[in-house]
Amino acid sequence: MGQECLGYQGLFLWNKGVASRGKMMGMTFDDIKHKEDKQPQAPLSTNAALYMSIDALHSPLPTNCITPGHLTGLSPTYSLIDPLFQDLDQSSRYYLNYFASHVCKELVIYDVPPHNPFRDLIPLTREHPTLFHVIVANSALRISNALQRPILTRPSSLPLLQSPTSNESSCIPVSSMHVSSEYKDALSSKQIALRLLRQALENRQSIDLDIVLASVLLFIEFELIDSGKNDWRLHMNGARTLIDSLPSSYDMDPSSMSPMRICLVSNCLVYVCLHIMILTAKCCRLTGRLNWVRYEILGSTLACLTPSSTSDTSSTQLVPALEYAEANNYLSCPATLLQLTLAATELLRPMSNHSTVNSTAMTIPPAQQVFLLLQTAQSFDASIWATSLQKVSPQKDVGKRAHIASAHKAAVCIYLSRALLSFSQAARISDGLESLVSDVVHHLSFIPNGNELFKSTSWPTFIAGAETKDLAHQEWAVTRLHKVWGVCPWGYIRSAIEILDLIWEERNGAADNGNASMNWVQELRSLKVNWLIA
Repeated sequence: MGQECLGYQGLFLWNKGVASRGKMMGMTFDDIKHKEDKQPQAPLSTNAALYMSIDALHSPLPTNCITPGHLTGLSPTYSLIDPLFQDLDQSSRYYLNYFASHVCKELVIYDVPPHNPFRDLIPLTREHPTLFHVIVANSALRISNALQRPILTRPSSLPLLQSPTSNESSCIPVSSMHVSSEYKDALSSKQIALRLLRQALENRQSIDLDIVLASVLLFIEFELIDSGKNDWRLHMNGARTLIDSLPSSYDMDPSSMSPMRICLVSNCLVYVCLHIMILTAKCCRLTGRLNWVRYEILGSTLACLTPSSTSDTSSTQLVPALEYAEANNYLSCPATLLQLTLAATELLRPMSNHSTVNSTAMTIPPAQQVFLLLQTAQSFDASIWATSLQKVSPQKDVGKRAHIASAHKAAVCIYLSRALLSFSQAARISDGLESLVSDVVHHLSFIPNGNELFKSTSWPTFIAGAETKDLAHQEWAVTRLHKVWGVCPWGYIRSAIEILDLIWEERNGAADNGNASMNWVQELRSLKVNWLIA
């Protein structure tokens, strides 16, 4: 008929309208903009104008738009343009954007697709209000902290800080005396999220396990951003329960889980390994599958002593999940070292609390078991680990990874040495602990401020600072933690400085009373405050 056939596929036509059907049918983008200009928006905080200038000191914000596929940062004067977020008020859009542009980046080492599953949580917030409110809470609290910089410093010539059991928080900056609107938003959103989570857990049959686990993990992150004290334990116990409830068929193998689930599980397990180090003895107890991690580590470490001894082959292996976390968990700690700290901490618990374990572990004195764990840590090769990690690392970073792993190795050796001395004051430590502190300082000098791994240095910095008696190294620890705060203003950094001051004060007091051998690990475990230093 003289007309060109358009084929049999679907025909796409350009349309000037926002939508082809629904309440926005026939409206143009100019109409929408004109309509939004006339409608009142939820008031944004009076500090909104300060956000960009303050957070520019952390890192520059990219300017591309946010979409569910790959969420990145943009100016707070714009809104999330995806239809999923068009019904949100301006404040909610800003907090979601802030989570995408700041908080997400701090939960991993390298914020590159597809290696940051936390970004995949943001599109899910429209269908899961618990997730939405806990994300808003994290963003608002992080903004509140950023507005409080800098944290107070304590020159070494001034008196040490008070005990954290005091009513005054000696690490809280003067500016925080005024409670910001962001902090109020954080607490309000947290309470709403807790209520919604409680309601969801009442109907366990219909819950989305990944969403609940993500929410619980973000509650732990919230407590870390706040202070890292006490309250995180409740969420940690919840995370353990959820992990224990996973079908046994998963066997904690990353290949049997979705990228989201293995990310959530592995992050929770990293926190489990860290938090028990300075818990009070009565709180340090593992349950379910996490018990098997301890048994497997002790069994494999001690197997050389009795060739006939073997660990339970039916136990669930959690090691693959910890190894998965090595690639992009922001701590960047080798799984082997995390396992050793977990095993040693379990040995520090009173023997009356121990469950039945591998028969070999039961027949060997705890001091000898810790000594074997220490030998295992000392034999760890950071260079080999860093090289093997390149197969899964989002970036080629073998040199930096070797240095951060070496710092973690020295810190773990310090902790295991202190654990050994807890059992035997006469125990001989082949390498002086101050030399291990120097190792931490040396290796971390290769991880400068501005490098993606810089936020991975707070834990070894804290361990080295707790151990050292050298005033120069103490000053180095505090200074470096201040710099970490400048990059990642999370409250546990303030708490770490607070704990260091407490340790140094206790050590000085003990030395004045003729006790020069104070064990800081024992001192922390005797307190009634539970910290999480990550």
